[in-house]
Amino acid sequence: MLYEKIIHDIGSTFSHKVYPRFTMPWHYHPEFELIVITSGGGKRFVGDYMDDFYPGDLVLYGANLPHYHICYGLLENDPDKISGSEVIQFTEDIFPEKLDQLGELSIVADLLERSKRGIKFTNPPSIDRICRMMRHIDHLNGVKRMFALLRILEILGRMKDYKLLSSGDYSANLIGDDD
Repeated sequence: MLYEKIIHDIGSTFSHKVYPRFTMPWHYHPEFELIVITSGGGKRFVGDYMDDFYPGDLVLYGANLPHYHICYGLLENDPDKISGSEVIQFTEDIFPEKLDQLGELSIVADLLERSKRGIKFTNPPSIDRICRMMRHIDHLNGVKRMFALLRILEILGRMKDYKLLSSGDYSANLIGDDD
């Protein structure tokens, strides 16, 4: 399994990237990752879970949760089926230390806790709204950019239509975990 080192732009505490094509092997990283599939499709692996992915899928991966997408374009050697995505990646360090004890941010703390298993959101109107917000985030800077990320996380935290992906007892045994 590959450890991916995420490097944020100078002066930024989180990354927003658009990938017209993506091929990342089975990997993990300490950042949370919000990913929307923008084109193509394929197989998604998250911890001990597997399913198909399609355009419009919106998933939040928790820190250090192994994940992998293999697109049908690679499986079928068809360049017209190559998958694209848009991602936001951030660490827990950008939040106050006792996030779950701050009433206004407790919904974000709960969301991040649930993301340890991977969360696939399933409400199309809300997903469209989040995608629009993600596309707009690079037009913002400073506090407005950070507030936009918090607003995205708040909306996701309030969504009732979602599916937890990896099983509750899944453990990746990463980074010297001998248990």
